[in-house]
Amino acid sequence: MFLLASTSLTSLQASSEEHNLTDAQLHAFMGIMTNFILSSPSQKELALDKIEAYASSDGNTSTPSIVDYTQAQVTGVDSRTLTPLNEAIALLDTTEVDSTAKIQEILDTILSTSPVLTLVGDASLSLEVNTTYTELGATAIDALDGNLTSSIIITGSVETQTLGTQTLTYSVTDMDNNTATVERNVTIVDSTPPVIALTGANPQTIEVHTPYTELGATVTDNYDTNLTGNIVINTTEVNINVVGTYNVYYDVNDTSGNEALQVTRTVNVVDTTPPTFTSEDNSTVAENQTDAITLQATDASAISYSISGGDSADFDVNATTGVVTFKVAPDFETKEVYTFTATAADAYGNESTQEVTVNISDVVETVGLKKTGQTTVYVANDDGDYQRGVTPSYTRDDATQIVTDHITGLEWADDANVSSSSMRKQWITTTNYDICRGQNGQTQDTSKCTDTSGDTATTYCSNLRLGGHGDWRLPTRKELVGLSDYGSISPAISSVFENSASSNYWSSTTYVGRTSDAWGVYFYRGSQYRNGKPNSAYVRCVRAGE
Repeated sequence: MFLLASTSLTSLQASSEEHNLTDAQLHAFMGIMTNFILSSPSQKELALDKIEAYASSDGNTSTPSIVDYTQAQVTGVDSRTLTPLNEAIALLDTTEVDSTAKIQEILDTILSTSPVLTLVGDASLSLEVNTTYTELGATAIDALDGNLTSSIIITGSVETQTLGTQTLTYSVTDMDNNTATVERNVTIVDSTPPVIALTGANPQTIEVHTPYTELGATVTDNYDTNLTGNIVINTTEVNINVVGTYNVYYDVNDTSGNEALQVTRTVNVVDTTPPTFTSEDNSTVAENQTDAITLQATDASAISYSISGGDSADFDVNATTGVVTFKVAPDFETKEVYTFTATAADAYGNESTQEVTVNISDVVETVGLKKTGQTTVYVANDDGDYQRGVTPSYTRDDATQIVTDHITGLEWADDANVSSSSMRKQWITTTNYDICRGQNGQTQDTSKCTDTSGDTATTYCSNLRLGGHGDWRLPTRKELVGLSDYGSISPAISSVFENSASSNYWSSTTYVGRTSDAWGVYFYRGSQYRNGKPNSAYVRCVRAGE
């Protein structure tokens, strides 16, 4: 403006000389020109006015140009910054752009603003160990440079085989050297439980009473490499001594605390072993008695015995004890050898067999008359004087508590029950006696006079098991009185017998004159007597010798 005024003044001076203008005229003209120039807006003001108008119209008036910003004395505006600057000014009030300094500050802010760097995906990620990490990337937008995504630099790496948190850094720099930085944390975790695999058979089968052998298991895991040794095996349910089905449990945790799905092995404890016979397969027994043989076998479970084939129909067998007896006492002169097949079966159906032979031995059945035992001579030709007959011969087996009469071949029970008052028995029960006699309101039935069922002397001997024998019976009157020793008193019996009461003992002989009575022997003095069958007396059982 001042240059224009100076130029105009010089031109006027030259013109005045050419046109003969006076100095007064010249100064007046120059004054008018100066006032005009000084009262006109400057280029800066015009530029600022245009910028303010653009702001007040929210960008709807004439858009400021690079020249406008230059005339407004704003530095740094070029084709790269023009549009972002105009966009910023369109959003402001006029008071915020009414000076060069304010506009310059806006431009400087634009020039110093870093790019907007945005992660694709979450800033914190979890990834299973030993899997593949896929980079999600990021985007970068700059107000001046636009899309800088391709210029993003990623530092750091993700090692998926290593547990823990790893950091990736994303950075980008615009043309004004403004740098933006963001981070992504990638945490490598182990959340996968290990897997247990059994080795060996499942189910596993073992024989009862044999040791349990652990077949083992293996473990695979996505991180840990040797967990097999950490398996916890629970075998507490298994009972090798009882047939049944049991479970063995397998558990393991990896080093990250992940618990494997429990694995179960079924263990079947079975019994497939048959019993083993321990008894002999051959026996020899005397005729005229019913003992045959006792079968014996061993097994882990209870054994049941049976017989079949051959002469098995001639025998009875106790399935529990294995005692085999003749149904009818054998006679050597009729049959000397019996055979059958013995079977021992355990509780689980396993069986063993044994071929058994029972031989019958001949027994000399003629015996002499025994001496009375009286040796004192009281009168001529009495027992003591006469001394005829066979001298009694007894031996006692203390282990079996049996006295053997070597004259008659009979074997006599001599255990403590023989002399125990608590073991005295009736010959028949009181009820059967009342029926036998037709008394106490009972209808008479004489068959009951010889009905020895119930708790009687006959039943006691039938049930007696002494010395391994089960063929005991109540002795006859003659057999019983044959034990009397008339050289003794209280008791009148050989001292070989250790258990004898000086009292009444039952025989099996019924008194023919009154069938409700039976014969007995009074061993205080060795005399015979008859006694009412419901009365109680002592019992000494007898069996045929071997």
